[in-house]
Amino acid sequence: MTRGATGFRLSRGSRLRLALVVGVYLLTVAAWFHAFPLKDHFKLLDVLTEGGYFLVAAGSYFIILRLGQPLLEYGWPIFSYGLLIDLLDEFTLDKDFFNDPFEDVFNGFGLLLVALGFYHAWRRQVGEMEAQERSRERLAAEKERLS
Repeated sequence: MTRGATGFRLSRGSRLRLALVVGVYLLTVAAWFHAFPLKDHFKLLDVLTEGGYFLVAAGSYFIILRLGQPLLEYGWPIFSYGLLIDLLDEFTLDKDFFNDPFEDVFNGFGLLLVALGFYHAWRRQVGEMEAQERSRERLAAEKERLS
């Protein structure tokens, strides 16, 4: 584990996943700008809002990696990838019939994995709490038996 500037410690596996995600994002940006011509002008408000969404989602991945939930670790960057596509289309003359379904599939599938990840985390937490309660009850019964 390493300690970053923010105090987050990431395992080697998490660092590798992070590097893979960043690499895929960078390759996508390069391929996108190679495949589609730039627009003459950009809608600043759209760029700022969609860029903000993407930056917050992408930045949140550091926190997701710390949770140790595989479905979240895979779903979050897929969801963020859809946001990246949504941002990139603000700069280029691409066809909406191409990018809209493309980003929707990534957003939807990523959010499905995230929801399943939260469900599994919740179920694990409930199981741990129930196990702790059973242990407390056994301890109390043993203490009472010995008294």
